[in-house]
Amino acid sequence: MYRLDKLCVTEMTVEHMIRPLGNDCILPRFGWKIQCDARNVRQTAYRLVISSEAEIVADTGKILSDQRIEVTVAGLKPEPMTRYQAALTVWDNQGHAASSETVFETGRMCVPFTGSSGGAAWYGGNQGRKRQVPLDPQNRWVNDQSFTLSTGCSCWKREGTL
Repeated sequence: MYRLDKLCVTEMTVEHMIRPLGNDCILPRFGWKIQCDARNVRQTAYRLVISSEAEIVADTGKILSDQRIEVTVAGLKPEPMTRYQAALTVWDNQGHAASSETVFETGRMCVPFTGSSGGAAWYGGNQGRKRQVPLDPQNRWVNDQSFTLSTGCSCWKREGTL
């Protein structure tokens, strides 16, 4: 029977997702699985290197640990709307090493939306028109006169509710 005793890293994740886009986490957590056909193989160390545009932004160095889930990288301060590459190397108790890479992109991370008008705008709405709501005896909606939005739009509520 043919056996492959090579150590492999599989399913490298960031925030429990493979290659996530729009990640807003300020301290991303990494995870991975190792696979080997040999018996009694376990991870003894890892190293994570995070880079952006070929520049290293964080490096754990070789850490003696068997941790493979929710691993954080000290010194990593992700910037909004940035693409990062994560390179991982793991070592096992047999002296073998294996590597894997993944990418992730950060989202807006609380950066406000701006535009030529200085913010978002509503298009359309109820300007001078009455909204037609079908009347259903089991599920009746009424115009809530006690509450109006600053834009002048009407608010609707289910009859008999607050």
